[in-house]
Amino acid sequence: MANDKSGRKKKNPIVTILAVIVILIGSAFGVWELGDFLPSDTTTPTTENGSPNTEQATKPEVLVDGALTVIMIDVGQADSFLLIQDGKTALIDCGTRYDGDEILAFLNSMNITKLDYVFGTHPHDDHMGGMQEVIQGIEVGKLIVPDVEKGKVTSNWYKSLEKAYVNFDVVRPKVGDVYKLGDATMTVLGPIDTTPSNINNYSTILMVSFGEMDILFTGDAETSLEKDLINSGVNLDAEILKIGHHGSDTSSSDAFLDAVSPEYGLLSTAIGNKHDHPIGEIMDKYEKRGIEIYRTDQSGTVTLTVTATDVEFSCEPGDYRDGIEMAKEEGKWWLVIWV
Repeated sequence: MANDKSGRKKKNPIVTILAVIVILIGSAFGVWELGDFLPSDTTTPTTENGSPNTEQATKPEVLVDGALTVIMIDVGQADSFLLIQDGKTALIDCGTRYDGDEILAFLNSMNITKLDYVFGTHPHDDHMGGMQEVIQGIEVGKLIVPDVEKGKVTSNWYKSLEKAYVNFDVVRPKVGDVYKLGDATMTVLGPIDTTPSNINNYSTILMVSFGEMDILFTGDAETSLEKDLINSGVNLDAEILKIGHHGSDTSSSDAFLDAVSPEYGLLSTAIGNKHDHPIGEIMDKYEKRGIEIYRTDQSGTVTLTVTATDVEFSCEPGDYRDGIEMAKEEGKWWLVIWV
């Protein structure tokens, strides 16, 4: 029979044997490698239903050890975030002048005796006001603070803080700087403009990466800095976003939210704050995009446990009520009227 059932011609066994002999002889004399004639594994990974799993095929595995813990400390209408990975620690912002003692007490409750990094995103009281008390009450590795134009900030608390810098290893962050926190990395993405007219836009922008998970910290960056980041071409995609400027309408532009495309948002704010944060229009943006919000004004201190591929929260997500609604419903309506 000339053809088999599949319709393909049968190979001549003598030709096959001769071909094998030639290959073996050539391999023995170093003319070629035997592996040159063996099929390579070019199989594309598939999903359970048999369809190609292109994500698995193109995305390399990132090996990390343990988990990254991120704690959004409840410091009211201010910011302070503690990061812990493999025994290394970083504090991003230190709340107000009235929060330093509280932050130190929190660190003590966690048995933390050293902060490897302390970041001050920008010199406003609600971010760096408590820094002097914190850094003078605990061992600090590196103190990373923006290089603000001389005379730009005239507050007494800031002048006192600047004088205290002489006792620390002070680093001025630059775009592209990378800091290691165990298996996590903290990369400086901004600001792009190093002499902005608005203090908020001095905010150090940090992308914290652990395995395949990314968290973007933005300080109080306003829309002009958000636009600079987009125009720089840097990859802003992150699973978790620290919501800029406590939910103010000066931040969270549509273009920026589209560029980051977060699944979760972290909001540090206080009920009845004089700015009415978060602003309803901004909360609407997060709600329409289906971004889960975790907020200190509803849940207090929030802890994130970040693995190489996922994140767990210590509480349920909050809702999208704005600052005025929160104040009225929590019995602080008189603060809304007063301001």
